Amino acid sequence: MVTIVAPAQRNRAIRALVFLLGTAVFLNYVDRGAIGIAAPLMKSELRLSDEAYGLAFSAFFWIYAPVQFFAGWLCDRFSVYKLMAAGILLWAVSTVLMGITGTFASLLILRVMLGVGESISFPGSSKIIARHVPPERRGAANAAVAAGLAFGPATGTLAGGLILAQWGWRAIFFGFGVATLLWLLPWRATVRLLPTTGHSDSGADIQLRPLLRKWPIWSMSIVHALGNYCFYFLLAWLPLFLTKSRGFSIPEMTFLATLGYATQGVCAMRLRAFLRLVDSLRPLRGSLPPVDDGREPDAGCSRNSGVGVRAWSGRNRSAAVSGGGRIGIAFAEPLRGGADVRRPACLRNLGRGSERSRESLRNYRAGPHRLCGSACRI
Repeated sequence: MVTIVAPAQRNRAIRALVFLLGTAVFLNYVDRGAIGIAAPLMKSELRLSDEAYGLAFSAFFWIYAPVQFFAGWLCDRFSVYKLMAAGILLWAVSTVLMGITGTFASLLILRVMLGVGESISFPGSSKIIARHVPPERRGAANAAVAAGLAFGPATGTLAGGLILAQWGWRAIFFGFGVATLLWLLPWRATVRLLPTTGHSDSGADIQLRPLLRKWPIWSMSIVHALGNYCFYFLLAWLPLFLTKSRGFSIPEMTFLATLGYATQGVCAMRLRAFLRLVDSLRPLRGSLPPVDDGREPDAGCSRNSGVGVRAWSGRNRSAAVSGGGRIGIAFAEPLRGGADVRRPACLRNLGRGSERSRESLRNYRAGPHRLCGSACRI
């Protein structure tokens, strides 16, 4: 059945569509990080060792990464709207069921199911934006998706920590899962308003092999992979490190972790403005294309001549700032005093080159701080 939509109604539907896609990615990052914020209480109640907890957390990524290729293939051949709804339904149900899990095996299975469901988010969002959003507005549409990615961990940490302190870890999964299920209601209504003709995603197929020969693709992929390692390490272990190793209370841990993710989100949203400022101070116009604002580049401008350089330099600035913050976590002291919590001696003696510093480091590895350190071979 062909659906013809008036221009004004079409624009409203597209705005609602973009908002829902950003919200879906936002919920995606809230739900995948729920296990990390629940860990300080969940790990002890389920009697999970450090290795078992790390295994359960990483199970999400075993399936999430490879299934995205299959999800993209499905989006090109079947209804992307139904696939988005089915994926979100699967990950929402998986999140709710984590609230009633009682064994390591069930937690592992539910994390795998969560990875399958969430794998549709980015292939589906890209397909829908290319289909319904005009080229001159795709920059803003992708910014909405990026905003959900940036602020999902901060909001999930804040809400999850408050829930954890008040009602326990199981309520986190119940609350987050139900909130994700509610997303399906406006999605169904919005999709009905979208036109079924005049799609703008048709065009020549792009071959994968030529793309793999371009350095900008590899440079952005390498930097993204390195940044993701640090990000997900913190998402998994930071709440446990702050509460078990550094002695912070649940509210204090919530505040510190939320502050870090919120800062990251603000920096991510302001990076584009920062790059514009750098361009105005340095004579780079001849070697780098302007920041993408949704418009097609000039005919004489290479589409990839400076993308890798710009992406690399921009991500390096972000990595330097975030890396400094991550190192600072090791020096964090609890907001309230405690005789049993102290700054590690190995860090106080770091750089002195003495036998005392080496002995302190050995003691630190063998002490209670090994909870997070063992995961990164500290």
